[in-house]
Amino acid sequence: MLSWLVPLWVFLLPIQVELAGFVIPRFAPADLLLITWLPFFIARDWRTGARLWHPSVPWLVACFLLANWVTVLRWGEISRYALLNKTVGLLVLVLSYAMVAVYAAGGWQRVYGIVRLFVRVVTLHALLAIVLMALGLSAKFHANFAGRLSGYLVDPNAFGGLLVAAFTITLVAGFRRGALFRPFEGAVSAAVLAVGTVLTYSRSCWLGLVAGAALGMLMGRVRHRALAAVTVVALGAVVYYTLPAVLETEVTSSPWEFSGQMATRQTTIEGRADIMDEAVRLFLKSPIWGQGLGGFQLARGSIAIVHNTFLWFLVEFGVIGAAVFAWFLVGHARRSLQALRRGPGEARPVNIGLLCGFVAMAGLSLGVEALYQRHWWFIMAVISAAWLLARSGTSELEDNGAPQYRAPLQ
Repeated sequence: MLSWLVPLWVFLLPIQVELAGFVIPRFAPADLLLITWLPFFIARDWRTGARLWHPSVPWLVACFLLANWVTVLRWGEISRYALLNKTVGLLVLVLSYAMVAVYAAGGWQRVYGIVRLFVRVVTLHALLAIVLMALGLSAKFHANFAGRLSGYLVDPNAFGGLLVAAFTITLVAGFRRGALFRPFEGAVSAAVLAVGTVLTYSRSCWLGLVAGAALGMLMGRVRHRALAAVTVVALGAVVYYTLPAVLETEVTSSPWEFSGQMATRQTTIEGRADIMDEAVRLFLKSPIWGQGLGGFQLARGSIAIVHNTFLWFLVEFGVIGAAVFAWFLVGHARRSLQALRRGPGEARPVNIGLLCGFVAMAGLSLGVEALYQRHWWFIMAVISAAWLLARSGTSELEDNGAPQYRAPLQ
């Protein structure tokens, strides 16, 4: 497989483009690389890809196909959004998962290299977005959503999820020698990512950050726990209380009021509560098969979404789909723990970082529909590669010319 393809995919990962007037409202340039990769996968790597896909993945795809059929039977129609964005979008994510996993399974050096590149690219995007916001430049894709940092992912929740995933990995694996970075670079990355996460004003992202950071503190050494705690609290306090004043916003008269208003957004809290209440009622009407893919929007007559991934599965896929999704999550958590236990000791920092990033995204999914966030699939793909390397001792892949593990050079 082309060795440059996956690093380029990671480089393009934080970018989406809005397509006004098109059926697909947003397009990810990274998806174009799948066209180049797919022939190589079919010709050479499909056996490795089949081993790396968790057994729940094909069942998840089957649930989506079944949900399409349920939608047609129940509602007599299915939207192009459900077909293209949801169903085809899932297939794109599954193929991206295979592409990243096959590449990373080439050796522990590749695991380290691709995770290191991911954190650096996300840090760069976060820094650019913060600078443009601080300068007051009206960059559409960086200071979108009325003062909330959104980057080139357009949506502040999606951008916040990206930052949280990178931050939790850095928190565990970026502060000491022998990990992803030199200590200084790790501290700078953590600082930039923490500031960016706060400026998204995404409560769901903050929830994910707390979940991932808490796990990292529990699994790290004492001094790393203390450093992580001080970093999160200090940077959060500084940004929360001072940066709105630097931006000279006219929303309120003080940075405290502005930050409080952006963080609470009472109207969105009430709206989401109403949506979740209706979602529960729809689930109870059809608990086994669900309302079908896109059925929630058809029932409401609007484009509203369920801001909870597991509840979304319950509503549109029923208990069957929700069980498959739970299997999907638990299965990758188990793979991460197995890679941590059976992998080489030198790989422990990055394996803990991947686990914390996965848990952070799971926490985020409680407040948004996070299944389509590509960085979550990236983390799960690298976890699967680390799991295979740990289980096989890399010997099964060394025949393909993959480098054996060495402690990352700083």
